[in-house]
Amino acid sequence: MEANTYFFYLYKSPFGAMTIRPDVDGRPAWFLTYETFSRASSGEIIVQPVVLDLGWRTAEKAAEAVRSQTTGWKLWDSLPYVIHPAALDDWTQIETTGTTQPHR
Repeated sequence: MEANTYFFYLYKSPFGAMTIRPDVDGRPAWFLTYETFSRASSGEIIVQPVVLDLGWRTAEKAAEAVRSQTTGWKLWDSLPYVIHPAALDDWTQIETTGTTQPHR
């Protein structure tokens, strides 16, 4: 039996990587993940992923929330609008098998 193949979408922002990924448990939902950075007591920088589940039914809806700054991530949503990914086409599609290709 073949394993399910999933796709997620990657955008490298000046504030770290953001991804739009599906709920692999079968719910028709997409999540936005982003990276937070903190410093350990040893001085090491720790990168932690944060997952936002705002009930987006499609990857396009999640990408629209990023563009319109309605993600629920306070830092991103409060930035002055300069250039944000305008649509899902601005994200890089990544297959869970490890191959990458631009989403066009």
